[in-house]
Amino acid sequence: SYDKGETWVVVHTWEGNCPRVAAPGRVTNVYDVNQDYTFTIPKKFPTGHRVIFAWVWINASGNREYYMSYTSVDIIGNRRRT
Repeated sequence: SYDKGETWVVVHTWEGNCPRVAAPGRVTNVYDVNQDYTFTIPKKFPTGHRVIFAWVWINASGNREYYMSYTSVDIIGNRRRT
């Protein structure tokens, strides 16, 4: 969000599985060794200072809980030299 949370843009979506799955289909109480989730910020995104970066996770079973975490980041766009 470039406007303090008034509007949001989805950069990437993962469906299925869970960050706490050690083997497909088997949920554990310990984090998987690989907790890296990589994605690319589109080149069309403008440079911004203190842009709100957030991630959301909605569980697929149980009480349908909704988790969200966020932080501010600086996005530095591509700069062309002439």
